Amino acid sequence: MGATDQLRGEPQFSRGLHAEILTDLHEAANRLNHLVQNLLDMTRLESGLLKLKRDWCDIADLVGTAVRKVEDLLQHHRLKIDVSESMPLIQADQGLLEQALVNILHNAAVHAIGATEIAIVAYVEQNECIISVSDNGQGMPPEDVDKVFGKFFRSQGTKSGGTGLGLSIARGIVVAHGGAISCTNRAEGGAQFILRLPIDSTPPSVALT
Repeated sequence: MGATDQLRGEPQFSRGLHAEILTDLHEAANRLNHLVQNLLDMTRLESGLLKLKRDWCDIADLVGTAVRKVEDLLQHHRLKIDVSESMPLIQADQGLLEQALVNILHNAAVHAIGATEIAIVAYVEQNECIISVSDNGQGMPPEDVDKVFGKFFRSQGTKSGGTGLGLSIARGIVVAHGGAISCTNRAEGGAQFILRLPIDSTPPSVALT
């Protein structure tokens, strides 16, 4: 991935056949990296080796970092982000939550049939941090809504190349944080994933000097 990124920045490789080959290599490397990351995460989840490293986490920063990690996949979608200004810091493993959000965004960008728009909304509801990821595609077959978080599950008609692990891993990460994740089809069209994370403590105040 690093080599292709460097070569794509060279003027002599920025046009024509060289540019097309490098783009194909870059996309293939990204897919392989995503696959390996999911396999490693699933192994850690199933073996009990996944340990949370909790710290104070800024949801706006988490969303922004996750989006940047999949920006190549999102380039053909309109992206809307709305993070409530009243969103407090939460105690979480930011790296793992980013991976969960990356997996959900990856699923929406690659497998949401007919989707041209993806919206990320984060807000506080009672004592929970809610992160919603929705698209305006065709939605999921009703019989698949309760199965999407199953390991190795892939809906019929989705693009080839996936392992069916991404959403299962996202659920495992959210549950490890004491939260919950669900999927529904929206009345106006498209699918919506909702992450619910507990807000069970108050961040320490920072003394201004």
